[in-house]
Amino acid sequence: MSSITEIQDITVHSNVPGEYKLYVEAWLGDRIQKQAATSEEPAEFTDGLCYASTYVSEPPPANTDKLVNLIYELNTVGLFDWIDADMDLI
Repeated sequence: MSSITEIQDITVHSNVPGEYKLYVEAWLGDRIQKQAATSEEPAEFTDGLCYASTYVSEPPPANTDKLVNLIYELNTVGLFDWIDADMDLI
């Protein structure tokens, strides 16, 4: 599971009653390998910008801080399948 270092954007969509789509853009820690490992040094990684979405059945909180906390919680339980947005860096 990737750890979120900074959330860039959260968008909530609801086209069907009782179904809410959360779209998230975030920086994830140690996502992109900058330098390969050598016999003397381990590989070096940097954060990478990624995006993901998931559906929830309960209305997400309107309070921004609570919404951000929900995103961290959903990420902790593995509900996001992150996709790299910084393809130029890979």
